[in-house]
Amino acid sequence: MGTLPPANAASTGPSRETIASTTAPVPGGYESWDALWKAQKDLVGQADEIRKVARRGARFVPGYADITLDNEHRRVDLYWKGEPPADVRAAVASAKVRVQLHTAAYDFNELQTAARVVMGGRFTATSLSNGRALDTRDIVEVGPSAGGSGLTITHFDPSTTRDASSATIEVSAGGVSVRANVVGTAERPSTTNYFRQAVPVRGGRVFIANSSLCSTAFVVQDPAGALRTLTAAHCVRKGQYVDTYNGQAFGVANNSNSIQDVAIFDNSRYYTGVTYTRQVEQGAGMDTDDRVTAALTTGAYQPYVGQWICISPGLSGGSCGIQITASGVWYEDPSAGRTIGPVFKGWSNTENVVGSGDSGGPVFDSISPELHITALGVISGRYGATSTQCKSYANGRSCSHGVLFVGIEDAYRALGIRVW
Repeated sequence: MGTLPPANAASTGPSRETIASTTAPVPGGYESWDALWKAQKDLVGQADEIRKVARRGARFVPGYADITLDNEHRRVDLYWKGEPPADVRAAVASAKVRVQLHTAAYDFNELQTAARVVMGGRFTATSLSNGRALDTRDIVEVGPSAGGSGLTITHFDPSTTRDASSATIEVSAGGVSVRANVVGTAERPSTTNYFRQAVPVRGGRVFIANSSLCSTAFVVQDPAGALRTLTAAHCVRKGQYVDTYNGQAFGVANNSNSIQDVAIFDNSRYYTGVTYTRQVEQGAGMDTDDRVTAALTTGAYQPYVGQWICISPGLSGGSCGIQITASGVWYEDPSAGRTIGPVFKGWSNTENVVGSGDSGGPVFDSISPELHITALGVISGRYGATSTQCKSYANGRSCSHGVLFVGIEDAYRALGIRVW
């Protein structure tokens, strides 16, 4: 989420306890959310050490399926197809927290190849439990099932009142036959840009592009070292103009990647100049007061399934108590007719945390007592049943409990950028 125009460097205003709501109950085994954040940090550190040795450049080594966090049991779960190589076994053996090794049916690379085949409609259709044939044009989302057990294919079915199992099929991709569970949903995932009409445009973290409101995530450096603002590509594509929340000319998108759904823009059309900051505004999404509390971004890492996270997009404002439920997911953007992925899925059990106008907003790990955060990703869209019961600013918006977001390392690789 942006600080453009910038907030004051000093953080004043609401206390840390009020700037990002956590309405979810504290998970079992913890006395407070702060206790969970502290324990989760240790799990993330251990998972990072294992993932480093499981990766070769942009790809994982054959056999790697997934790493997830089990906060309740204070454990890292590693899923592997076959026998892990010696360096991975050594990382597990030297772990400072409990690491459980599980056998996976498929590895990450196999599942991602199969997911792209499905989203491209390049597989044999099958009959569903209701007798209808699966129309590949109705497929709205594909991603790995838990623990590398196969794929989950979600298809749009207006008659479905809740997600329900529809069929189990085999998908052949790259010489591997992958088992897939097909489920129906009455709600299509969607990107979350918001049309400008009838909206009182306010707030430093909101910008306008293509007559829509979107949010900014973090300030980053491009390959030449220039500072740029990170957001979602479905909001603004390379070469398109960006305006401030009150309609003043601001900048131009310097680069974008529509598949990964990330973009960066500059301030070349803003005649008064701009001072970039590492801050991310918190709290009420449309607050125009420069004294609104802002948290300082101090680093970045790719998140994990099972991790509890926070978001603070431009219109919905701050929310914590969101848990990542899936990674490596691909979904169909109905407004543009294109596939976006891979992305993470996060879910709040207690409130609608994301909605129209929140695309491009920041995803981060937690807010420390010093008001520091670590960047985890960029909001791409939402999923699940929609409601007009939106946080912070509700006029005409539709919102959901489920958030789709791009992992920060995926964003960096897609654009050649780095954290500032």
